Amino acid sequence: MSGNWTTVPGPEGVTVSVRLEHGDDGRRVVTGLHLEGAITADILRSLRLARIEAAANGEGCQRQPLRRPGGTDPDTFYAEVADAYRAAAAITQAPATLLAREASVPVSAVYRWVREARRRGFLPVGRKGKAG
Repeated sequence: MSGNWTTVPGPEGVTVSVRLEHGDDGRRVVTGLHLEGAITADILRSLRLARIEAAANGEGCQRQPLRRPGGTDPDTFYAEVADAYRAAAAITQAPATLLAREASVPVSAVYRWVREARRRGFLPVGRKGKAG
């Protein structure tokens, strides 16, 4: 696609492209949506345009992939995990999957990191079916 179209993280097996333009208030807003793949009602319900717009406006800021330092478990790493998880949760319903893809690690590793970040108090107790 050309123009102001960009591809954003979407559900597994679905390519999500959005057209972003500046609104009257100067913020970038979604003005077009293109999906490719097996589109179901659940896929459509999972799309959160407000999260995409938040990311486009720098509210889900870009970050370096998570890297666990030298086999140690420092608090700074788990604080970074918490920050990255919150930012990813702002733009997708599968934040652990997104972080795993960025860091080139299994999703199970990200789940362990998030569990430890919660244990250390950097993230609140999780709620079933709710990212964040």
